[in-house]
Amino acid sequence: MKYLISFMMLLLSASSFALDVQEWPDIKEGIVSISIKEPPHRVGYTVGDKSQRHVEVTIKKPYVLIKESLPIPGYERKYKGQDLGIVLDTMTHTYKENKTSSTLILDLTYQIFTNNVVAKPGFLPAEYIRVLNPNDPEKKVFKYRIPE
Repeated sequence: MKYLISFMMLLLSASSFALDVQEWPDIKEGIVSISIKEPPHRVGYTVGDKSQRHVEVTIKKPYVLIKESLPIPGYERKYKGQDLGIVLDTMTHTYKENKTSSTLILDLTYQIFTNNVVAKPGFLPAEYIRVLNPNDPEKKVFKYRIPE
């Protein structure tokens, strides 16, 4: 029984070592370039409305995208511990590589599922992708924030 309790404590403490996206350093300027098409209006949303963001990210070689870092549909966003009331409903992506760079095209659809009595400007939450240089012996991971 003593070993079981010790094992459970070890498992619980190991989860505290999981890295948050904020823990990775930002990628240096000039390696990643971005083009974003945001939704046309910033206010006037009601429950059930959907808002779309189109993103094109170009990553210079030798850096590559870590595909597991793509946004996850259905994930409820929070800001300073409070629910935003916006969820990523769908995400489609294409990834193209050429000799000098790779291009990630994301089409993100967010759905509004909360309504406030007081009108306030709406904003779509930031997404983070991770990149790494496979030629680097340390395999150091960097993050990139969308939008910048």
